Amino acid sequence: MDDTPLFRTLARIGDLAAGPHADVCTGLAVDEARAVAEVWRIPSAAFEEAVCSAAEKGVTVRFHDTDVSRTELEALAQRIGEDVNRWDGAFQLREVGIVERGVVSVGIDDPGTARPLIKGAFGTEHLEVVRVHEAALD
Repeated sequence: MDDTPLFRTLARIGDLAAGPHADVCTGLAVDEARAVAEVWRIPSAAFEEAVCSAAEKGVTVRFHDTDVSRTELEALAQRIGEDVNRWDGAFQLREVGIVERGVVSVGIDDPGTARPLIKGAFGTEHLEVVRVHEAALD
């Protein structure tokens, strides 16, 4: 990581999100060009105060409301990923990932077929089913 106010701020926010505020933090994105940290979280005065205290001069922090923590999203993504063989023949599950704004994105070869099956099995909250032509390796 760069030793800049933005990256030092991001590291501190990451520590808060992984530690004492894991139950309210959903995700984090960065606009490096504008020195902006975008924070999605379940509204929490304590978390917001801690994040603002962690931000260095010149860094803007923007808060966005969600109703789910990253921990909950990770559990949902894991359940979907573990169930990959359930769909053999109906469609191809190609990716499962967490989007910082508070959803689990499920990449499928045929969303029209998969969407009702996935949402029927895992609910409709915090899920988006999208077309992915090929699996991506990160």
